Amino acid sequence: MAKNEDGLSDSQEIRAYIISTFGFIPSSIMKADWSVRVERAGNKTALDVRKEGPYWGTRFSISDASREHQGDFPHNICRFFLKYLCPEVSENSFFNNGLASVFDPFAGHDSRLSDVSIMGRNYVGYDICHKYMENNRRIATSLTSNKLMDKIPQIELNECDSRFIDTEKYAEKFDFSITSPPFWKAESYGPESGQLFNVGTYEQFMSILGGIFQSCWKTLKDNSFMVVEVNDLRLGTIFYPFHADTIKQLQLAGFSMHDLIICDFGNSFQQIFCSELLRSKTVAKRHSYFLVAQKHIGKTPVFTGQKREELLELAKEMPKLENINPQSSLF
Repeated sequence: MAKNEDGLSDSQEIRAYIISTFGFIPSSIMKADWSVRVERAGNKTALDVRKEGPYWGTRFSISDASREHQGDFPHNICRFFLKYLCPEVSENSFFNNGLASVFDPFAGHDSRLSDVSIMGRNYVGYDICHKYMENNRRIATSLTSNKLMDKIPQIELNECDSRFIDTEKYAEKFDFSITSPPFWKAESYGPESGQLFNVGTYEQFMSILGGIFQSCWKTLKDNSFMVVEVNDLRLGTIFYPFHADTIKQLQLAGFSMHDLIICDFGNSFQQIFCSELLRSKTVAKRHSYFLVAQKHIGKTPVFTGQKREELLELAKEMPKLENINPQSSLF
């Protein structure tokens, strides 16, 4: 395209449209906005329901497996991916209600359940932890009682080992998948014998994770995306490149890698108690990785996004916004 004034004006209009739609220009590093919380669903927020649940108030530390997992999934990042990679409407989705359906093989924490429903998509989750799923069922009841929505997104929760996903029932029924798998022995998730925390070796753990990704591949429609949030692990003196090994397992499961985003958490627990850093000569971790994989049955991936001409038409239809802040978040 020629570098002229018309081309520059078109680019500015498209840029304004992207910022108005997503809150910022998507980049390879995104900051977690911990001020973003779940909105009202029915008479209670999902956060209100979580406060009544079994895990509220427990402490979380990625370096101490004796403590129960209470890691929050950043809502603004989850909602960005839902809006960026997951359609709003869908034909032949699992619930047949016209809304896109999202699959989460490690439902555990309710963050994604809440965000998917709030963003108007159906949600199906698997998890073996009874306490977490009991809490999720209470939140799901609150979310699906929202009478203000034209179409109420449906929620199905399977209290089951993720190694036994029903791939026949869900075959090619999902438009998107987003999850955060267990961090092997870095976190404790519950007393159930099937918890992956109990798997003997890291190699065995990664092999099991690969099998679960393969099941996810079977449940997704062609050209759909799967987003997996992971971080690298250090257990004692041993460093495990968990994000790199997860990429390998996604590829072995049939996915093609599409993108990688670093999420900046803003601070680290280790920055407060930092004497261990000097002793071990390591640095405080304040980020995680969001791995974006795509299912495609053909030899090469298919770009499913809008072309420049389509974006320009959408931009011209958009109401003019003044003083757009590229750092602002609409999620």
